[in-house]
Order: sequence, then structure tokens, then C-alpha cells
Amino acid sequence: LRDKGVESDSIVAIIVNRSVEMIIGIMGILKAGGAYLPIDSNLPKERIEYIITNSQSKILLSEQRLVDGLNIEDEFIDIYNEYLFSGEKSNLEKINNSSSLAYVIYTSGTTGNPKGVMIEHRNLSNLILGLNKKIYSKYDEYLKICLVAPYYFDASVKQIFVAILNGYSLYIVDEDTRRDGKKLLDYYEKNEIQVSDGTPMHIKMMLSDTDLFKQYSLKIKEYVIGGEELPLNTVREFYKNFRGENKPCINNVYGPTECCVDSSIYLIDPKEINKIEIIPIGKPMVNYKLYVLDKYNGLLPIGVPGELCISGDGVARGYLNNPQLTEVKFVDNPFEPG
Repeated sequence: LRDKGVESDSIVAIIVNRSVEMIIGIMGILKAGGAYLPIDSNLPKERIEYIITNSQSKILLSEQRLVDGLNIEDEFIDIYNEYLFSGEKSNLEKINNSSSLAYVIYTSGTTGNPKGVMIEHRNLSNLILGLNKKIYSKYDEYLKICLVAPYYFDASVKQIFVAILNGYSLYIVDEDTRRDGKKLLDYYEKNEIQVSDGTPMHIKMMLSDTDLFKQYSLKIKEYVIGGEELPLNTVREFYKNFRGENKPCINNVYGPTECCVDSSIYLIDPKEINKIEIIPIGKPMVNYKLYVLDKYNGLLPIGVPGELCISGDGVARGYLNNPQLTEVKFVDNPFEPG
């Protein structure tokens, strides 16, 4: 990639299936100094072409069968081509810094074309710092972490990089398993998974047959759950029927793609689950601040509904090649200088 001109802030598109090669591709792009752009291979051809064209990426890392029929100008590199593994093996000289792009993820675009969110290395580093302080600092052991989220969703970022940077084992859950409650339970038990990501739907899937759920003795210590509202009844049912040695902590996390995955966290204590009335999104993650504002950007008192605004070290650079929207959505914080 470096030989082909990848430099700091260069965007390299990647279209791969859930596999070890997925991680190899991501790390290769980052090592070369570029930013990775993960794309779902199941998207309509026109949507894939739009994302690649809009991003102005010059290189596509993939495999032949996933890119057949695409009308793009990017140079294609087959991640399974053996020549990729025959070159220089020493570490490359670092060419980027904390303000360089780490990845670009396109949002769903339900109100039009998808938008590319630009996340810098400093944003990503802050995420890992926060997760380590809130979750992983309580463990001295090497953990087995599994990745349930698709790699083209930003939820994948916290699992991939927490595992790699902390030296944990990363288990990539295959597509069929992540969509089936029983298969997911089998996977957890067989591999003795200790930390898993997921959405509330994954917990509901596992609870679809509570008699079956009770038969499993899981080693799970931490669930990092986000993506949608987490119902209190679902969590109560989970704890009521869990038969592992110790009930895991469920971490309810919240954050838009524009704020590097998780901006707030609420740690659910299984001993307190029957004493609360709702599961909140919690308190700000490390180096974040949350504000509830009225339409005039005035602070609202506790209990008054308003718009949630987020500031801090996790806020993205902006939208890729869309300065107008960036100017509207990424504004200066009126409550702090600088």
C-alpha cells in the first residue's frame, strides 16, 4: 500500500467477509499510514459505487468475487494474492500523527445519500482510553473478546482495537452465528468468551427460549450493548435466567458515529436491577461532555427534554467531502473556550 502511494489521510476502501483477512486488511491500511473505509459487500452495487466515488479513495482492498461488476476507477488489490506476503517484513516508518485519519464510516443515509464520517487517531485513542478506564481496568487477566458487530458499523471498532491494543484474544463471530441466538450461545460456551458486544436484539435472541438459555454455563464477564434502547425487562429476564458462575455486567453504551462509537456509558449492576425504573444512557465517557439544550442553544434544567449535544475528544473531524454539512453539524462549543 505504501508503495502504491498511500500516505497520511489517504483513504483505502475495503470490502471483505468476516475473517482473519478482515483484520489483516484493516491493520495493513493503518500500518501504511492510511485510513480504512469498510464497505458492506451486500449493499446494492450503486450504493457501493457511490461510497467509493464519493470518498475519492484510490485503492480497493478486497477479493475478486466481491468486486465483480463494480464500475469504479480504484486500483484493485486482491487480499488473497500471495505476492502481498512476499515483500519487506520490517515495520514501516510512521508517517501520520494523532490528527491523521484512522477510518471513515458511511452512515446509513436514510434521509438521502450516506455520509462519510471522518474519525482521527486521537478520537480512536480516546475511545480505547475510556473503555479501559470504565471496563477493562478491573481485569488483570488476558480476556477473550468476541466481535459480533459488522466491521462496517462503528460498533466493531471498540472490539477490534481494545483486543489488539490490550493484547487480548479476538474472536470473529461468523455471520450465521451472530444472527442466531442458540448458535451464539453455543459459540460463547465453546470458546469461553468473556467479553461480547451486541445490541439489545442479541440479548433477546438468546432469551427466545429461556429453558434452553438456562442450560448454558457461560464465562461472560462483560456485555457492551448499544445501537438502540435497552429495555429494562429484557435485562431483568437475562439476569433471572443466567446460570453462569457470576452474573456479567451489562454496559449500556450510547453514541453516534460522529462521536467515535461510545459517548456515554451506564454500568448495570445485576444486584441493583430490580431497584431501577429505566436503563439510562449513563454518564459521559472519558473526555466527553453532554449538554441538553433548547432550540436557542441554552442549557436546560434537569428533567426538561431538549436536544442532546456532545463535545470532547471523541468528536469526529467532520463529514468527508461535505464542508457545508460539517459546518452545520460540527459547531464550536459555546460553553468552553477554545
